[in-house]
Formats: sequence, C-alpha cells, structure tokens
Amino acid sequence: MTVQTVDLDPRIARLWYLHKSYEQGSATRDWESICNEDGIKGDEWDRVSNWNDAKKSPYIFFSRAPLTFAHSQLVIPAPPGQNDSGMIDEARYFKWATCVIERAIATFTKAFRGEQVHNRDEYKELAELTQTKGGYLKTLILRASASERIGSEYKVHLVPYFESHRDDCARRFRTRHKILPGDRREGGLLGWLGERENQVDEWEVDPPPDYRLDEIANKDLGMEELAKHFRSLWQQIPPATESTR
Repeated sequence: MTVQTVDLDPRIARLWYLHKSYEQGSATRDWESICNEDGIKGDEWDRVSNWNDAKKSPYIFFSRAPLTFAHSQLVIPAPPGQNDSGMIDEARYFKWATCVIERAIATFTKAFRGEQVHNRDEYKELAELTQTKGGYLKTLILRASASERIGSEYKVHLVPYFESHRDDCARRFRTRHKILPGDRREGGLLGWLGERENQVDEWEVDPPPDYRLDEIANKDLGMEELAKHFRSLWQQIPPATESTR
C-alpha cells in the first residue's frame, strides 16, 4: 500500500499562535474572543494543514528572513464577511491587536529572560545569523509592511531587541556621525533597522538557485522546533484581562 504524504506549506511550521476561528456574528464578538481565548493548542496543531485556511484567522509566525532572533509577524485578517470591503479602519485594528501583542511580549520575556532560549546550542546558528548576544532588552513593535492589504488585514512586526543589537546600533550611530569617545549620545535605531533590512532582503531578492529559504529557516536554523516551544510558552501566559486592556 502506498501512503500519500501531504506537503504542508512551510509557513505552518513557523506558526506559534493561531486563533481557533472567527465566530459567526458581529465583529465585536470576534475580536473579544481573540483576547479571551488561548488559540489552538496541543494536538490541535497536528490538524493545521492548509495555509489558506489558517491565514483566515489571526496568527503569529517567525520570519524566514529574521532581523533578530525570533523576529515574528502578527497578522490579523478581517473577519468573514468584512474581508472584501476593506473598510475596517486602522484604529480598530490597533485596538484589537493590543491584547495579542501584550501576550506575545510576555512570551518573549519568558523565553529570553526566564529560559535564555537564544543561548541554547540548538539555536546557535540562528543567534549568529541574527547577531544576537547578551540580554533581552525589549521588543520593537513595527507597523511596517510593503505588502499589506489596507483595511482588510493588519500586520505588525515583533522584533526582539538584545544587548548586541543595542551595541551595534550605538556603534553605527557614533561612527556615522563622528562622535568622539566619551560622548555618550545614542541614536540611529531606525537607521540600524534599515541596514539590517537591507541585509535580509538580499536573501529574499537574490538567492542562489538552490537556496530554499523556508527549508533553511525551518530545519537548519531550528525555527520549526523553536515555534513548537513558543506554542507551549504562549499557553503559559494568561490572556489579557479587562484591567490590562
């Protein structure tokens, strides 16, 4: 007997949050459920096999061309019945995204301050590629996407920022502006981010013929296993409460 295998979209392996599904009814109930529910968990992940279905609900996944260790993107599509109108304004999307971002940052904090995941041997290549060393300082929240369908979806990049990135940023700023030793002025964060983006864009725009970014990200850099770990960490963070929203 021949067993047929299903080739999953490689982005599925890098998902670490996926909302269960939009409920039928008003958009208000849909968005309240994002804050109040955990998302899928446990063996429910084994049943995620179709990217076109998965991306109809809010999700977070690791970028295959990461700016820093565990650089992720949160995507919130419009609920059913509203995804073709493009009429949901940015202020509403922002409000709906805040509770997911809150929990994502708590997940980063647990992973990097509590567990020091970025220092583990199995993720050494990912740490080196993203120039990640030292302590986790904060998460850069970037409302920046060149491919967003305005009004029909909302994209947020979540970029963990470590001591090594802070040091690179400061060094670049002081060199570029000829700041003398002893002058402790700092700046240039957006310039540093732009330079990092230029570097990772080269992987996307002009890869060698045999260069498969998804396969390298998922397997060689360990993002598939890292996503599994983040799924479990996400479940350990309680949903946002009314007092925090």
